[in-house]
Amino acid sequence: MSEVREVMYQSRSMEINSVQRNPKKGREGHDPITFIAEDSDGIDAKPNDTIVVGVRIAHRDVLRVMIENGSSADILSARVYDELQLDRKDLEPFHVPLKGFGGVEVRSLGTVKLPVRFARAITSTHALKIKFPTEFGVGELKGSQEMARRANLSIFKDKTGMETLSIFEVNEEVQEDNPETFELDPRDKTSREKEELTESIVLNKAEPDKTVKIGARLTERVKRDVTNLLKEYKDIFAWSHEDMPGIERSVISHNLAVNEKCKPVVQKRRSFNPERSVAIKEEVTKLFAVGSIREVKYPEWVANVVLVKKKNSQWRMCVDFTDLNKACPKDSFPLPRIDQLVDATSGHETLSFMDAYSGYNQIKMHKPDEEKTAFTTDQGLCCYTVMPFGLKNAGATYQRLVNKMFARQIGRNMEVYVDDMLTKSVTADKHIDDLRETSDVLVRYGMKLNPEKCVFGVPSGRFVGYQVHQRGIEVNPEKIQALAKMVSPRTLKDVQRLTGCLASLSRFIAKSTDRCLPFFKALKKGKGVEWNEDCERAF
Repeated sequence: MSEVREVMYQSRSMEINSVQRNPKKGREGHDPITFIAEDSDGIDAKPNDTIVVGVRIAHRDVLRVMIENGSSADILSARVYDELQLDRKDLEPFHVPLKGFGGVEVRSLGTVKLPVRFARAITSTHALKIKFPTEFGVGELKGSQEMARRANLSIFKDKTGMETLSIFEVNEEVQEDNPETFELDPRDKTSREKEELTESIVLNKAEPDKTVKIGARLTERVKRDVTNLLKEYKDIFAWSHEDMPGIERSVISHNLAVNEKCKPVVQKRRSFNPERSVAIKEEVTKLFAVGSIREVKYPEWVANVVLVKKKNSQWRMCVDFTDLNKACPKDSFPLPRIDQLVDATSGHETLSFMDAYSGYNQIKMHKPDEEKTAFTTDQGLCCYTVMPFGLKNAGATYQRLVNKMFARQIGRNMEVYVDDMLTKSVTADKHIDDLRETSDVLVRYGMKLNPEKCVFGVPSGRFVGYQVHQRGIEVNPEKIQALAKMVSPRTLKDVQRLTGCLASLSRFIAKSTDRCLPFFKALKKGKGVEWNEDCERAF
């Protein structure tokens, strides 16, 4: 159950379970809770050690609980569930299989919400301790390292005949620490689903080539309802730029807020070979046709075109807004925390993943700022009428838009990260209503979706770089592949690429900060990189 970050509960007594307290009674929570070096005395630090303590579950004591701070789901053995004298009739069906400790598929009996009492605790995996406030001062709960390793070994000794229950959102008073993950752009534009899990449906018989994907494992009734709803709201999809009128300026527009003290820059014109010149001409012609750009005369700011090779060997045209961006102040509008987004999707049976069609281009430029986006081509000087990719604060502007659009849904039945949208439902039957609510908002604001990048009514899929599903999250397999195929870094860029990959996987790596420390030390030694034995060992 490596994907779920195992939390095994077994009702056996611990050998060490001590609580220290100050005999002087005072106000609870007044004393600060800290961990010092002495807290780790006697601890034999191993990367796989975890905290094993006793807690109260469903008003009964369970004396051996393995704590894992990074877990997105909790697992309780069926034997302990029965010993807690809980009724199996209270279990809600859970049809998604889990992976067992030996990679074997395990079917769970269901999900249930149970009260779990830890007090207001703060954990230290390094010291194998939990500290919590009491009316007598700071209480201390110390785990047994011997018992933790014994519990870990017992997991792998008994790989057969295991029944498990997945439990979500059970902690009443634990304050979890959700470390923020770092990526330049966590939005995952690769295929969201396995082909065998989806099927294509035609939205209009008169246009059989216009299809969208829905979950193949939906019941016939739910599948029919989802199909009918998508046919009813077929206008929320854009099949080309011509189908994309854009968001009204009265709702939002992108304002550059250029610092008037900054001197405008006209970049020296670059030359391109014939192949690239043809690609630029074709793209400019398309943008003119749909009204995304227009001609401009006497612009003060002029940038150059940049071509980037796409995976399909075609060219993507961008504009080098480096000088313009330097003159724009940073918009500090906050983007959602990635870890909170993915954790919020666990426990939902049915998901729909949506992607806006050329999302940035659906937002119009602030009229007075259009000419500042001017760029030079063989066809003359052009400027954008819509928000192009590459402008400073474009992501913040888009996030401000979707936060406004889906304000009543975010956190309840929807999660949004820039132009990546996810509608979530606890049950498949409820998903129809949730999808209709989302579709109504899209119609009201005129936002269009890309049908090729949307999939509706599936149990799992990729969202902001993670594989999300009802039981929690998994790492994106493609990121693991990229890391596995990586050779030992030798340059500054190689080490930065490695640390970037590790940052996106940090919640799946035990003691990732300690393990990656040699890489960060190598980056701090100046412009060059000294890849030493410590780095190679850590790699």
